[in-house]
Amino acid sequence: MPFPLRVFTLTLILCLGVSAQTTDSKQPAPPKTTAAKKSAAPTEDDPELKQRRARARALLVSLSTDARAFHDQTLRARSLARIADALWQVDAEQGRLLFRKAWEAAEITDLESDRKLQEEIRQQKSRTGGGYAITLPPNVRREVLRLVARRDRVLGEEFLEKLRLQKLEAASSATTGNRRLGRFQDAGGQRLGIAKDLLESGDAERALQFAAPALTVVSIESIDFLSDLREKNPGAADTRYAALLTSSANDPQADANTVSLLSSYIFTPHMFMTFSGNSSNTSQMVSKITPASVSPELRTAFFRAAAAILLRPLPPEQDQSTSGVDGKYLVIKRLLPFFEESAPADVVGSLRGHLNALNSVISDDTRRRNDESVNKGVNPDKPAEDQEQALLDRIDRAKTSAERDSLYIQLAFWRRTRAT
Repeated sequence: MPFPLRVFTLTLILCLGVSAQTTDSKQPAPPKTTAAKKSAAPTEDDPELKQRRARARALLVSLSTDARAFHDQTLRARSLARIADALWQVDAEQGRLLFRKAWEAAEITDLESDRKLQEEIRQQKSRTGGGYAITLPPNVRREVLRLVARRDRVLGEEFLEKLRLQKLEAASSATTGNRRLGRFQDAGGQRLGIAKDLLESGDAERALQFAAPALTVVSIESIDFLSDLREKNPGAADTRYAALLTSSANDPQADANTVSLLSSYIFTPHMFMTFSGNSSNTSQMVSKITPASVSPELRTAFFRAAAAILLRPLPPEQDQSTSGVDGKYLVIKRLLPFFEESAPADVVGSLRGHLNALNSVISDDTRRRNDESVNKGVNPDKPAEDQEQALLDRIDRAKTSAERDSLYIQLAFWRRTRAT
């Protein structure tokens, strides 16, 4: 029997079996005898149920034998992973073996995809003199890992560690010019990506278990995951966020950008802003920003932690933070309205005093900045024409080509967002 037909047949058998069980369980039991009621719901020892499972297992194992012979490694990896997922409930050990075979095929196909990608980039550069435009191929290992994480946390951790080691190997052997363009995403990002897939599928508990090791670091991915989790389980998300506040307040490497990212969870969920000197970068995953309805205690905990980080005394010439002095000034200026609205009075007073002190050491351009890009999520959005004009004015005032290019990118992104 051809493979597609056998898959269809298997799917039909399983669907009919599940449908029959569901129908039996939903129909009201006839008001006869207790024995009749019990017979309507098959138990684990029911011979018919055992036989049905044995047939399903045999067919799945047979399908996996066919799949292992596929010459197309992508098709082999995807087929074996899906068969393993379907087989898991009746034979977890065999499912685990097939997941490993799927991973082996996925490694081969991803490496080959990367090789072709690099060759395409080389050819485009030779034709254009340096520029290129490419579409990243599918990350098949990520697809396999997504299914594995649903079934076996230990095996998922094993595969994730392999990805991490491969990333390190690629980084040490590749030159800056031919690295794999983000194909080897950092392990924390990979972990949170898989956890987000699990969360979207409705398995919040397993998603949190898988994400946990990456939730000790403040990043766009970790805060965004917690905001997603809060929509499913507010208590669990708030607890993890509170732990991040405590660890960040005690972390000497935490800086103004750390505070800016942490603020997103409460005030601008799924919208993030970071600063590098006078420049700002914004990532927004939703069209409408709705503040989270957190407890007053958690809000106060944020204000205390943020103040502990922002008020650290550090001479401007010794500032090695990711934001720099100008970026720190803009973060405080941006978040001050939130503090003034509900933070303890002593915190607000200290933050105002620090902002005034920084006012004497920042650049004139930073001092004058009050545009929409800095205030997004804090103040109501200005009319579209005003937002565009503000960016155009900043482009006219730009002093370096790098600053001008950065602003043009922001303008292009803003126009693209408006168009969609």
